[in-house]
Amino acid sequence: MEEDFSQWQRQLFTVAGKGNLEQALALVGKIEKLFPEKKHRTSFWKAALYCAKGSPDHGLSILQDAVKNGVWWHPDRLLQDPDFENIRHLPEFDEIIQNCKKKLADAQSHGKPELSVWPSSPTDPMILSIHWRGDNVSNFSGFWNVDQLKDRFTLAFPQSSQPFGPEAFCWDDWDLAKRELFEAYEKVCRNYGFDRDRVITAGASQGGKLALELALEENEIPAKGFIAIVPAVRETGQYASLIERAAKQGIRGVIITGDQDHFYSEIEDLCAEFDKYGFIYKLMVTEGLGHFIPDDFPDQLIEAVEFILNGNTNTYKELRMLGEQNLFQIRATGVLIENGEILLVKQKVSEERSWSLPGGRVEHGETVEEAVIREVREETGLEAEVVKLLYVCEKLSVRPPVLHITFLLRKIGGKLTLPSNEFDENPISEVRMVPVSQLHDYHFSEKFMKIVQNGFPGAGSYQGDKSSIGL
Repeated sequence: MEEDFSQWQRQLFTVAGKGNLEQALALVGKIEKLFPEKKHRTSFWKAALYCAKGSPDHGLSILQDAVKNGVWWHPDRLLQDPDFENIRHLPEFDEIIQNCKKKLADAQSHGKPELSVWPSSPTDPMILSIHWRGDNVSNFSGFWNVDQLKDRFTLAFPQSSQPFGPEAFCWDDWDLAKRELFEAYEKVCRNYGFDRDRVITAGASQGGKLALELALEENEIPAKGFIAIVPAVRETGQYASLIERAAKQGIRGVIITGDQDHFYSEIEDLCAEFDKYGFIYKLMVTEGLGHFIPDDFPDQLIEAVEFILNGNTNTYKELRMLGEQNLFQIRATGVLIENGEILLVKQKVSEERSWSLPGGRVEHGETVEEAVIREVREETGLEAEVVKLLYVCEKLSVRPPVLHITFLLRKIGGKLTLPSNEFDENPISEVRMVPVSQLHDYHFSEKFMKIVQNGFPGAGSYQGDKSSIGL
């Protein structure tokens, strides 16, 4: 299943992004065995990782072997990837570039657009779903291939004619991309029944940017709105006139993203432009998500379509203020202190902090107490029991909003053990008992350290936003 490959890819990027290169190489080895048809991706990743870890000769050799076996990549990927900086001057690397340029030119001479359509009822809405850069319809449609979407919407998946690599396409020529998308829409109109008054453009990354622009512009596609998934937007001020026009036309938009996406700051700038011109939109942010499609994408997509088509005029900020989006995710966190030391786990929390308290989401059918005990066991190897409730807090700036419940714990057994992390997209790389007085060295706030040192004043109470306890 393509979704499985996407999950492995997400885990790999998370591990590599934390600088765990040996672990990342081990993951690539697993992915190679599971997905031998993805050689053009796995060989690129492996070569980049070896170059990054100081073995450029090995990295170059991997690229050369892949090219000998017919693999190629878009030359820009090789020339722009910083991991290849230390081999870019070599004549052998230039040979690889020239080979890839020939393969790209040949692919361009044979490139043609394609269209895949999954029809639904003639009275259902239609979503024009645009793949991201370096992908294809077969892969991208896998994220949409669930009955809860196929039973509700006619889904059209246009594929660009512009090659980016083996079985990979892009929308780099913007004018050509839009012409092909207009033609794809006309084909859907000619051959399939759907509600012409309920058309939505959607896409991910580069495709998300295209979906946004197609809906904001006045063109051949009469979109009621857009759903931009981790859109690759830059220079958001250029959209001012389009946003102003679309706001007057009643167009609506939804952005589905994560707070760890490298385009997140640009997305915030874009939302400021929406607010400036009174454009009706909804921002759906998944905590901890990078430049990926969220795991609960089908649910988010249905919610986005309902927002666009059913006339709800509240923005995400207004919904949050009104308390209409109050389906909280519940997370249980444990504070375990022994001999003046506090239990911490190392995993990505934010750009500033990579250490956190153990804990996680409460699963279906378990109590909050059972959840925190389970999470501590799974993440650290320790057996613990709850001493008392410390604080109840919330975080409303993410989607879904999170209710954080923190407990004081007591160790009753076990020993510190690093979890396997095999299927964890945000793996734990270290478990440690840390002196409370050194919490600031692990990028915890002064406020939280003082709360711990002062014996948790106000324990057992609701504290409002999570920041009120320094987390």
